[in-house]
Amino acid sequence: LRCSIPMSHYKSTFFNLNFEFFTALNGYPKTPSTRANVTEKKSENEVEITDDVRARIVESHQDDIAFYGAVTAKLAARRAEMQAFIDLRRAQYGGSATS
Repeated sequence: LRCSIPMSHYKSTFFNLNFEFFTALNGYPKTPSTRANVTEKKSENEVEITDDVRARIVESHQDDIAFYGAVTAKLAARRAEMQAFIDLRRAQYGGSATS
């Protein structure tokens, strides 16, 4: 909503990297293998995000949006370091793992 990186881009580009980085902090980096709690695509779940709805969301969640934007920017700025750490952990443990 106010984040400089669209959520769809963030999910596809950064989710695996962030997941692997945070699991590597606890040992071996794991790659996500399943999607849980995914909203089922059906008509009653469809929502049109109008400008009015978007404005209400932003107004109601300003702190959340600011926090998300700040964390996203920090993580995006450190992608190379995160990837290097993941690579180091993989070299230490060998192979790959999924969650």
